[in-house]
Parts: sequence; C-alpha cells; structure tokens
Amino acid sequence: MAAVRISYPGSWPEHDQGGLPAPYLTPFREDKVDGPALRIRLLGQFQVCADGREIAPGEWRRRKAANLVKLLALSPGQRRHREQVLDALWPEHDLDAGLNNLHRTLHVARRVLTPDLAPGAPSPFLRFRGEVLCLDERGEAWVDVDAFTAALTAAARRPDPALYREAAALYRGDLLPDDPYEDWAMARRDELRARHVEGLVALAALLEDAGDPAGAARALERATASEPAGEGAHLALMRLHVRQGRPVEALRQYHVLRGALRDALDIEPGPEARALYEDLLTARSPAASPSPAAVPSALPVPATPFLGRTRELGELAQLLGVTRLLTLTGPGGVGKTRLGLELTRGVAGAFAGGAWWVPLAPSTETELVGTVVSALGVTLRPGQDPVGAVGAHLDDRPTLLLLDNCEHVVGACADLVATLLARCPALTVLATSREPLHVSGEVAWRLAPLPVPEGKTGSLADLRALDAVALFRDRARRAAPHFEVGEGNAGAVGQIVRQLDGLPLALELAAAHVGLLPLEAIAARLEDSLRLLVRGARDARPEHRTLEAALDWSHDRLSSREQVVFRRLAVFAGGWTLEAAEGVCGDAPGDLLDVLPGLVDKSLVEAQPGAEGGRYRFLEPVRQYAARRLEASGEGQAVRERHLRFFLALAEGAGAELYGPRQKRWLDLFGREHDNLRAALRFAATVDQGAEPGLRLAVALWRFWEIRNHFGEGLRWLEEALARATDAPPPLRALALNAAGNLARDSDRPAQARAYHEASLALRRTLGDVLGMAKSLNNLAVLAGDEGQYEEMTARAREALALFRVLGEPWQEANTTMQLARALWLSGDSAGAEPLFREAAARFQTLGDTRNLASTYGCLAEVVLDLGDPEQAWTLAETALSLNRELGDVWGEAICERVRGLAALALGRPAEAGAHFRSALSGYEQAGADKGADLCLEGLAGVAAERGHWTHAARLLAAARTWQGRLGRRRPVPFDRRTEALTRRVCAATGEERWRETLRACEWWPPERLLAAAREPGAGQEVSAG
Repeated sequence: MAAVRISYPGSWPEHDQGGLPAPYLTPFREDKVDGPALRIRLLGQFQVCADGREIAPGEWRRRKAANLVKLLALSPGQRRHREQVLDALWPEHDLDAGLNNLHRTLHVARRVLTPDLAPGAPSPFLRFRGEVLCLDERGEAWVDVDAFTAALTAAARRPDPALYREAAALYRGDLLPDDPYEDWAMARRDELRARHVEGLVALAALLEDAGDPAGAARALERATASEPAGEGAHLALMRLHVRQGRPVEALRQYHVLRGALRDALDIEPGPEARALYEDLLTARSPAASPSPAAVPSALPVPATPFLGRTRELGELAQLLGVTRLLTLTGPGGVGKTRLGLELTRGVAGAFAGGAWWVPLAPSTETELVGTVVSALGVTLRPGQDPVGAVGAHLDDRPTLLLLDNCEHVVGACADLVATLLARCPALTVLATSREPLHVSGEVAWRLAPLPVPEGKTGSLADLRALDAVALFRDRARRAAPHFEVGEGNAGAVGQIVRQLDGLPLALELAAAHVGLLPLEAIAARLEDSLRLLVRGARDARPEHRTLEAALDWSHDRLSSREQVVFRRLAVFAGGWTLEAAEGVCGDAPGDLLDVLPGLVDKSLVEAQPGAEGGRYRFLEPVRQYAARRLEASGEGQAVRERHLRFFLALAEGAGAELYGPRQKRWLDLFGREHDNLRAALRFAATVDQGAEPGLRLAVALWRFWEIRNHFGEGLRWLEEALARATDAPPPLRALALNAAGNLARDSDRPAQARAYHEASLALRRTLGDVLGMAKSLNNLAVLAGDEGQYEEMTARAREALALFRVLGEPWQEANTTMQLARALWLSGDSAGAEPLFREAAARFQTLGDTRNLASTYGCLAEVVLDLGDPEQAWTLAETALSLNRELGDVWGEAICERVRGLAALALGRPAEAGAHFRSALSGYEQAGADKGADLCLEGLAGVAAERGHWTHAARLLAAARTWQGRLGRRRPVPFDRRTEALTRRVCAATGEERWRETLRACEWWPPERLLAAAREPGAGQEVSAG
C-alpha cells in the first residue's frame, strides 16, 4: 500500500494543542502495508480511511450508513448484536421494518467502504457472524477512541508525560460533534471528555514537578477549554498561578470559572475555589501575611456596609502589587472613594509602613501639601521643606498613601505624587479622581457603574444577585426596615436600577424615598432623576449630597467650549459616534477631536471602544443633567433640528445598499443607532416643519424594521407620519403607503396591508410610475398568497415580472421570480416551483442580497422536502439559518428551524426534530408572530407519533388544528397535505371518537394553553413508556 495522508480535503486541520505535540497521526499515515485496513477518527470529526483510500464526507449518501459505521466503531470489539443495532438506529420501528432499513443501510455503507467491489463479491466490512454485526471481519480496525483510552490507561499505570501527551494529541475534540442528539453517543461523549480533562490535569502535575510550569499551564488551559464548567481544572490552574507568583492570573481564572458555572449550571464555585479567591482578595497568599492590625493606618470607619465590587477589588489588589501609582477614575457618585477605602483596608497588611487616607476634597492647591503633612502626622521644624519632611517621614518602609478626590487640585497633586515617588522607593500611591493625574508610570483604572439587568426578562434570583440591586435593597432597608426585593416589586426595582444606570450615589438617593413613595412612583419620577434625588446625607461632602450637586461640581470645571459641547450631546439617545457628534454638535469639521476626549477624561462621557471607530455615551442621570443645561441655553430646538437632519441623511444614504452585499453593515448600523433614529422621529412629530422629514425618515427605515422584526413599531411610525404629512409630495406618499403595507402584512394585518398597497398602486397609476406599479403588484401578489388566493397571486406575480423584465430591474426581477415560485408551491405545484426558486436564489446571490437569498433557500428547502429529498432540505435550511443569524432575522431563523425539524423527522431523527420544532416555536414567539406556531405544534405532534406516544400526538395535533382554525384563512396545499396525512395516522392509532374528543376539548383552550402543549412531557421529548 502506498503511503497516504488522509484529509478532508487537502490535509488535516492543525489544532491548537495548548503547547502539546502535533496530533498523533501515525495510524493515518502508514508507510507499511501491514497496518489496519480500516482507520476511523471519531474525536473532533468523523473521518474514515479504508484500504488506503480516504472517504470524502459527500460519499456517505445516507446519514444512517455513516451512523452505522460510527456505532460499530464505538462498540466493544467493534461489533454489536443485530437487535442492539436496531434499538440504537431505528428505535421507533418494529422488527421487520427495522431489519429492512438495516439491510438497505448495510448495502450503502459497504459500497462506500469498497466502491470497486465486483458484483456478488463479499465485502470484508460490515459482515454478520451469526446475529452479531462486525465492523471488519479481517481484524479490529484502528479507531482513535480506542487508541486514546489505551494511552490514558498506560499513563495511569506508568505516569509518563509522553503517554499523557500521546492521549492529549489524539483527543482532537469532542466525540462526534456533528451528532449531538444521537442517544448512543451522548454518554460516551461526556465520559471521554471527562477522561481527557483528567489526563490533562495529571499531565500538568507531572510537568510542574519536572520544572516546566509553562507547559503545565498550557495543559490546564486546554483542560478548562474542553470542560469550561469543570471546577477541578480551574482550581488546579489557580493554584499553579499562585505557586508561580501570578496572583492576578489566579483571580482572573476564578472569574472565568464563576462565569462558566453561572452560564452552564447557575451555581457558584465550590468552597475550595472560594477560599482561595478570598485569600487572594485580601492581598495575601494562602500562606500567612501580616495582620492589618499590626501596622499603622488611619482609615475612616464607614457608616454603611460595603457591597459588591468583588471582581474590581481582586483586580485592583493585584495591580497594587505591580504599580506604584494607581488612579481610580470615574464620574461623580460612581463609588471611587468607597472602593478606594475598601481596597486600602484589604491590602493594608502588606505595607509595613502603614496605609494612610488623605481626604483632599476640602483642600486648595496651596493647602495640598499641608493636608498630606497633617494626615501623616508629620511634625515640621521651623523652615523645613514640607515635601522633604513627608519624604523623610515615609523613609524606606513600604507605605500606601490613599489620596482621595484629586480632581480639583489635579495639577498640584500630580507634581506632589511625582516628587514623592521619586524620593521614596517603597511608597505606593492610590488616588481617586474624576480624571487621571497624567504622571509617568500611572495606571488609570476607570470605575464603571454597577451592572444592571439587561431587560425586563430574567429570574428573581438573577436580579437579586446584581450588586446594584443589593445596594438599593440595603439602603432602602434603612428607610423602610422590612423592605425586600420579591416577585411583586422585582419589575419596579429592575426599572429603577436601569434608569439610574447602576450609579451608586443615585441608587442610594433613590432608596431613601422607599419609605415615602411606592416603587412604581419612584421609577416614574426618575424620568427627571435630578428633581427626585435631592435627599443626600447631611454629613456627606456638599458635592455628594445630591446628584445634581455632584454634576454641577464637574460642569463648573469645564471650559466654556466643553460646556457647549457637553450640553449639545444631550440630544443623542443610546450613544453616538465621533462623526455624529461633529455633525450635530460641532461648529466646524474636526473641532471636537480634542473636546470629546477631554469630556471622557473628566468622567462625564463614557467611551465604548469597538468596531466602526467606537462610540460614546452618557450615563442616564448625566444625560438628563446635560439636557436640562441644553434647554436652559435656549439652543435645544436648533440642536434637535441638526440631529434630525443628520440622521435623516444617514438613513436615506443607505438606499439600494439595503438590498445588496453591504446589507448587513447598514442593518447593524441602524441597529446601533435605533434609539437616535427614534429620537429624530419623535422630534419630527412635534414640530410643524418636521412632517415631511419625519415621513422621509420612516420610509427610509421600513426595510430595517422589517428585517429586524420591528414590524409593529415601524408601522406605528409610518401611520403617524402619513397622518401628519398630508401635503407631502405624491411620490413620497406612494412610497410610504407601500412601506406601511409591507409592515402591516408582517404584523399579520392582511386587510390593512391590502388597503395600503391598493392605495399605493392607485397613486402610482395616477403618477404614471411604472416601476412603482410593478412593485405594488408584486406586494399584492404576496398578500394574495397569504390569503390563500393562489390564482390571484400567480396572475399578479406574472404581471409584475413582465414589467420588471421590460424595465431591466435585476433585483425586482429576482424578487418577483421568487414570489411566482411561491405561488406555484403554495398551490401544490412543487415540481414547477423548484426551478424558479433556484433561478431566484442564483440572482440574489449575484446581487449580494443576503436576506432574500436566505428566504429563497428556506422556501426551496420545503419544496425539495415535498419532492422527497430530506437530506438536501436539511442542507438548504441549514444554509438559510446561518444567513438569517448573520442578519439577526429572528422570524427567518424560526422558519429554518421548523424546516430542519421536518427534515430531521423525515430522516428518522425524532429527538433532533423535536429540539428544532421547540426552537422554532420560541423564535416565532420572540418575533411576536401568530403564524408559524401551528406548524411547530403539528411538527411536535409528528415527533410524538414517530415515538409511538399517540395520546401526546393527538393533543398536539388538536392544538395545532385549533390554532389553524382561529387564523381563519386558507392554508397552503403542501401544509394541508401534511396535516391530513398526520391526522389519518393519529385517528388510526387513537380511534376516531377519541381523536374527536381531543379536538373538541382543544377548541376551548386559550392561546397560551395551546402553546403550553408543546412543553408537556412527551411533546417531542423523551418520556418513559406507558
């Protein structure tokens, strides 16, 4: 046998082995003819070499043929009794049907493994010995799973890094990752992954003992990547980092573990990991360190407990070990002082010279040095230089100096810190300031507000776990001792912390009202948070008694130019780019290049790095403050007009690109700017001169609203704009009516959609707009299809297509070809529809229209499924799903998941089909669509029927048919055929009378009860028999 290199295609993909040797490929690259004739990889990817010939994935014409080879390769001795094979691959079939399937599959699989076998000649592969099916009767094949477990067994008997490396190199990924739902592979997959992780942990211990800590770390990193929620490997890596003097890395690894456990299991790390983490947080290694009481310090005792910020404390404690100047920056009220004091208290034991707090808020620049002298208790001799005296006092003992509130004396403070750090090599300075000191060697660490809930969804436990909620609860209990966060008030609490952007000072001030106002009233009044949040503590510094005082203090220290830009930025909603800020707030191109970074530096604006040059935003209380300043300036109206003009130009600039290869870029851009676009529409609706610009903006956005599933919102904007812009130019009104018709159809309002499209068509006829008429005809064709009027749909689509061909409109021609194909398919002519769908898909691909390409592939998948090719249907639906995910089209994703469910069901994979139907149902619900839920319920009924769970099948099918009846429209012929076929099966299995009883019972169920049927045990899920 000639030497071969097996690959799919070209060469094996090189995997990152975490510093381990390249994959152990010897058995797949034989130079001798006496090696195994059959070699199989199951780890990471299914790959087969038979008699020196690699088998390409496309050669496995039947999925079951490949699965049969996989099943036998995993079996002990690579053999399995016939009945075990039937139970694994055809559990839902009776014995005769299962045997027929097995014999057909054996024939296909043998032809794949030995394609040149002469007719009638026996194949050496997949032969029966009695009733036992063997993979290779000439001897055991080489299988990577067997080689992997053998290497681990040998390594356990004789601990040797080389053996563990061999096992690790063989493990190229999880077992059969492309078969996640196969019951016969699931348990073995978990077992092999666990053994792989155990082997890597053992390898790491051997490497560390051999003096290779870097190799040990790479092995453990690979282990944590293989099993992200496996605590043992994370803990071993944390301990390794500690032993190697890398406590920052140990802390970081703890947070990786914590996040993985929360995501996978919704639990916290175990006691060992927590104990190690808490040791690191207090800036001591697990070995003993000096007690804070043993060193001098002068830190105030807070009146309220410090809550949260555990991650920040961990990171900052380690930064203090590697830098001599650490500055906490952030806006007023974000909690810099409290965090600085808590951090200082925690690490004080590591500084033999003590930890000292120097409050600078009351000091002027001339008083700065005196304040430090006083705080340290330095005695000055007559004529002595105070800075020199401070330096002498600090001497060579490690000392931590907390300089609190440096922003108003930032220049003098920077000079003093630079001098002291140069004179005192053992000194470490921790500073808090709204802007950095800009001293050489400084690490400026920006403190963000506390995390807030992302939306209105989420569990009560998730809400209570947030630091912002814990802070609000604690401070609220001081005003109302029995206050608790529960199911009844969770929504209001979440709204409050979101409205205040997690700003600690704002949360404390809002909590003080809990004893006086209902939570809902507090949330409502936070639309103007500055007016509500005025009851600060009397013993607080003046600029911290109210939120407005804190912001006044920062605002008064801005230059006049900075103040102008600051207030103008209030017109933005949801953030802005530098280009938008210059277009709306600038007076000349480039004049904000220095101003905007300055506002970021002073902690009034948040910078958000990212694609497209990054974005900027206000915290919500800061935005409200800036908006108040804008109105007081008298230029609010003018700035909002500039904001409307800028975003109208942006939206209209997309134009035809929303239909071409740059479609996703524009959709993502509109998604990022959606809040600003809404703000522009709101403003346009409030001023007389905004009627036409508002209508133009809504027309420019309708395609975005449609693809990103904002149907109802987009329709409302268009209807309001149409009502106001009664004098708009007729061509613009025709466009707006057309857009409203499309969104009304998407919102499942067919009568309204038809009225809009017919009005648009009439107006375009009056204008002589042939292109517009053709577009309206196409849209009316789509509506006719929705209403079951397939003859009308076909006629209108043909008329529109003829016009587009005359006009030479490639995109419109492709779109109408797709609609004509839909008309044929919906009326039952799948064979006639298929070539038209393929023509439309080719055109959309050439044009770069991803959205319509995805829609066409989704339709084509259903057509080829009707024509009896579920494998191709699966492939097409998978391609369409990927495109829809790229676009963020939830509705399109739901359709593709449903078709994947149908294909999986046709391919004999009911468990997989059930998962896809449930995913589709969730997508339809998320998109807010009534259409589609019935098809998912029906699909789940089919899954239950395949499993022989006829009672569940009847209930689900009855729920589906009830839903269909309530939609009140004619259904597509292919859908009716599927429903009728399944109904006949259910009736035959349950009996006619029982089926009718089930159907009658469902007629009274409300929609939520119908949908609940999909979540009952047995609804496409595994249930015990009986």
